[in-house]
Amino acid sequence: MVGNKRKAAGVAYPQMYADKAQQEASKDAFVFNCAQRAHGNTLEWLPTALFALLFTGLKYPLFAAGAGAAITIGRGLYTVGYVNYGPGGRNLIGGMVGHMASMALYAGSTWSAIKMIVD
Repeated sequence: MVGNKRKAAGVAYPQMYADKAQQEASKDAFVFNCAQRAHGNTLEWLPTALFALLFTGLKYPLFAAGAGAAITIGRGLYTVGYVNYGPGGRNLIGGMVGHMASMALYAGSTWSAIKMIVD
């Protein structure tokens, strides 16, 4: 998605984002920045989510699989909302689904750790 938006905006590599002048000249540049930021947000958030998914799955694999599926759907909706509606659209529904599933995994990984210590 980011590559297609980059091409449409005409932002050359290695430039990470369209600058302010490019955004003012082209809506495609703003959309590219939103797509790039949604991608970056996902990469920033991914390590902790994957750790929680793995650790929860050690004790509760079905719960972890369900929460992982909810996170995947939530992040997809988050990206679509961010790209189509700008920064205000990222938390319409996708952000909330992803955050709730993440919190469930964080609680699940904490509970898994407690169970491993106690058992």
